[in-house]
Amino acid sequence: MRVSFYETADRPVVVKDLDEVLLPLYNVPENRWPTYLRAAKDARKKGWWATCGGPPMPSWFSLFIGLEQGASQIRA
Repeated sequence: MRVSFYETADRPVVVKDLDEVLLPLYNVPENRWPTYLRAAKDARKKGWWATCGGPPMPSWFSLFIGLEQGASQIRA
């Protein structure tokens, strides 16, 4: 496993690597692990826009839609 792949988002985080290597490496308190593990699992799910029946969305724009979906707060 190369941590740099995850740090640069070249590859999605594998839950096993997160649990066994990354969280201990970065000294994340164990009571916070479930939040990170859930995020890693949810990151592989397709958002509502991926199954939408409308015209295809440009790939560069789907990133912004995905970020909005995952946001806990939006400010304009």
